[in-house]
Amino acid sequence: MTGSLIRVGVLHDFPTSDEGRSFERYVRMGMQPVIDSGRLDDEVEIIHAVGLGLPLPGGSAHAVQQAFASLVDQGVVAILGPAISDNAMVVRPLADAASVPTLNYTGSEETRSEYGFQFQIGSLEDEPSFLAQNLADRGLTRVAVERDRSYVGRRMAAFFDDAASVAGLTITARVDAQAIVFLGMWDAARELAAQGVDVPVVGNSALIYGHHDPQAALAWEGWAYPDTVSEDNRIYAALGDVGPGVAGQFDMGRLLGEALARARVATGPGMLDGFEQVKAIPSATGEPGTLMGFGRCERGALKGRYLVVRQWHAGRTVAWR
Repeated sequence: MTGSLIRVGVLHDFPTSDEGRSFERYVRMGMQPVIDSGRLDDEVEIIHAVGLGLPLPGGSAHAVQQAFASLVDQGVVAILGPAISDNAMVVRPLADAASVPTLNYTGSEETRSEYGFQFQIGSLEDEPSFLAQNLADRGLTRVAVERDRSYVGRRMAAFFDDAASVAGLTITARVDAQAIVFLGMWDAARELAAQGVDVPVVGNSALIYGHHDPQAALAWEGWAYPDTVSEDNRIYAALGDVGPGVAGQFDMGRLLGEALARARVATGPGMLDGFEQVKAIPSATGEPGTLMGFGRCERGALKGRYLVVRQWHAGRTVAWR
């Protein structure tokens, strides 16, 4: 690919305050090292489409489907998004049918398929093991599980059952518990905090929402949770005082740029091949040494300690010690 115009889509399945401008800025920052290397000299046009999706109030699968179709109709060769697992599962068969790779940034490995790549901002399948081990390390072995009825809550609860057994935990009633495990979406986490709790709480990566909502961060005082950023990661530190969303956008831009540089032709199938060739790229996400890449039958981007146990303290996120 030399000097041509390539269109890449971004599917926003939640409201954006700036029409995706900040998202595009950090994606392009991630692409810049590939451009600077001389391996990518094509002009990349980024096209945005918004489809308010599930399980947001007023959202629907149909809106996500329409947004996806509009991007395909405009000739994109790859799509970044969606951000929410429910909507990535809506897009999964559409991407395979259209032969257009998607790089979603959700928490569920069920969103993966032939053309469905996943950048793990959290993991419904991995986080329960991190939470269970954190509790075991603290000697909190009798735990109550509080989950909402969302897809996130249901799937994480199923994985936590197994993780608890491995870590030697006993799931018990809340009245007898030494700690509470919250699994679900951020609104339900705020409701739990409003009830008042008098034992330690660990929650899933929905608590990353505290980066965007200072009141939620204060409400979750002392709660431990899996995040995807570490101040010890020099790539992340170089981005400045930003949250996990920006680190993920930068990393997805790097993956996109590498895939574009490695694709033989600027088509959906060509980009599929390009993504599969991306190997061992250092990431801004996770602890130092976390790597990114894909392969044949490998659709999860992040390798290694990409989840970081952190804690909310006085409205700020701090590393768990």
